[in-house]
Amino acid sequence: MRTAPRPRTSPAAAPARKTMARKAAASPRKPKEDRQFVTALSRGLEILRCFNASRTELGTMELSHLTGLPQPTVWRLCYTLTALGYLSPSGDKLRVGLPVLGLGYAALAAVPFSEAARGEMQRLSADFDAAVSLAIAERDDMLIVQRAHNNSYLIVNLHVGSRLPMASSSLGWAYLAGLPAEQREKRLAALAQANGKQWKTLRPMIDRALLQCARQGYLVNAGYYHPDINAVAVPVVSPDGQQVMSLNCGGPASSHPLAQLEKEIAPRLLELARLIRAALPNGQPGPATRGR
Repeated sequence: MRTAPRPRTSPAAAPARKTMARKAAASPRKPKEDRQFVTALSRGLEILRCFNASRTELGTMELSHLTGLPQPTVWRLCYTLTALGYLSPSGDKLRVGLPVLGLGYAALAAVPFSEAARGEMQRLSADFDAAVSLAIAERDDMLIVQRAHNNSYLIVNLHVGSRLPMASSSLGWAYLAGLPAEQREKRLAALAQANGKQWKTLRPMIDRALLQCARQGYLVNAGYYHPDINAVAVPVVSPDGQQVMSLNCGGPASSHPLAQLEKEIAPRLLELARLIRAALPNGQPGPATRGR
């Protein structure tokens, strides 16, 4: 069996590791004092998270930079993941192995989504020649889990599995709008640290979007995420409040003016959100606990 490529050390890697480590420490999902938390497993999953559509192949040095972990640790993790089939050698780099695909399909199948909601999503896309996406939060990004779209050259590059920045996308703003106040403030604090100097521009825009959503039930992103795309978005919150997703609809600004987004598309999007919400569980089991 071929193994993960051996690490090559670099003095320049230390500052990058420190920077990435600070970002990891700021994540709202990182437990501070949890004796049940398995750090080795967490690190292995961090390795897998580094791969995406724009980073299909990575070396151990690159993975070290992205995770903030020492290269010897990265090599051991990659060796184990390769032995299990979750990573596969590709020359002197690594790529995600096919067994990960099974996990992805299992996760998508677990997202509650009724046929009525799926049909309305497709009709909304067709009626307005637009793209419609349902997304969940993934760290500082929004991960698309359902999508209906046309063949516009501006939007075909997004698909199920694509990520959008939470801080600048309509999907991210709508997700923030759906969170309870305390959780929202924690998210905003993490986003402020992750976005650095850009936060001075982003925060006022997010605040305006949150206010619009609170007043009207939807929010609009007019060309901020992409200068040629307008989008309207709404939060989707499960009946028990434990699961928050977001839904948006958008397209080229030239054919999707703000008046159309607010008067014609927003009401349809709110109805679609209601259909999706109805399929979400009312009450979710808590984390696994030890038997007594």
